[in-house]
Amino acid sequence: MNKTFALATLNYFDLAVDAQKQVISGIVSAQKDFNAQVIEASGKAVASAAPFFASNTFAKESLEKINSSFVGALSNKDALKFQNEILSAYDKQITVNRTFLKNAVDLIPAQA
Repeated sequence: MNKTFALATLNYFDLAVDAQKQVISGIVSAQKDFNAQVIEASGKAVASAAPFFASNTFAKESLEKINSSFVGALSNKDALKFQNEILSAYDKQITVNRTFLKNAVDLIPAQA
């Protein structure tokens, strides 16, 4: 393997990793945005339906509990924290892999 090919491989690695990181970050960001929009819409839906249940305490409380549970599930910080931890672990693994690859490239002698 010559040095030029090895450096091209390292550049390809960097491009591929950057693309993967953008995809993963985009997924996490999209999920956060989606959850926020659903929570907002859910609150509006409950607010608009509440007057119809004003005379029925059981129905009104049930609707509020369902909404509260739904919002609680979507705003669960542990799920988003877990995704951020996955992204962080991915970054660390990529750093190790890139360092290994870079060191291997550095061992290849330059052509005279």
